[in-house]
Amino acid sequence: MLSSNEWEVMNKIILKIYSEEHSRSMRQSFLENLRALIDFDIAEFSLLDEQARLCDSVEVNMFSDEKIHIAETYNKYKEVYGSEITDYIFRYPESFIACGRTTLFRGDTFKRTKFQTLFLRSINMKYCCTLTVRANGDLIGEVSLYCSMDPDFSEKDIYILSQLKDHLAVKLSQLRDRNASRKLSKAQLDFLLEKNLTERETQIIELIFADVSNHEIAASLYISGNTLKKHVSNIYKKLNVSSRNQLRYVLSEISI
Repeated sequence: MLSSNEWEVMNKIILKIYSEEHSRSMRQSFLENLRALIDFDIAEFSLLDEQARLCDSVEVNMFSDEKIHIAETYNKYKEVYGSEITDYIFRYPESFIACGRTTLFRGDTFKRTKFQTLFLRSINMKYCCTLTVRANGDLIGEVSLYCSMDPDFSEKDIYILSQLKDHLAVKLSQLRDRNASRKLSKAQLDFLLEKNLTERETQIIELIFADVSNHEIAASLYISGNTLKKHVSNIYKKLNVSSRNQLRYVLSEISI
């Protein structure tokens, strides 16, 4: 189904997935590189919270550098209209690929819901192909690709995603487990509370403690680099430190 050149591109994408050390940069580069194999106009790669809402999303927009905020729009429309189809996809126990003007589940056809119609119309797209990413039974991410005009996504596109889904699951699971091990303890959180850190400053400290870069912190919190610098400056003053390493050392010294 794929040419030798396409398999070469596929292998490079897989290598890139495993070489990335941060979730956002891995997801961003994956979408950018995937465009060499699958034709789409915009795409997003999100994590999911406990209520199956999209969060910490990254986007690729082939029209411009402007961010469309697909995940936020999706969450808003789903809250108003609900979605039988996406709920089914997110509850499915394995990684799942849904594609087409109607979505096929084991031979059953579900027509596009009002939610899907209005949501796609709101972002000026006609077709959507969604891949859910599961690891050890947990839904940890989803990829959605969008096209504004014909043709719809093909069987070949679905095949390509099927070859990549397990690699995404392994890497996202590794990154999630690594970050979970670096979550702040109750003792550390109590210490920050005593120092009068704001909720936003505590979020930033937790990300710094997990060794997330400033660029990724700003992107994940939807704040500018300058705003982040101001927060970090306030954090350093309150904790009497002058660097990331000193901050991590101070927190590491607090008994768990």
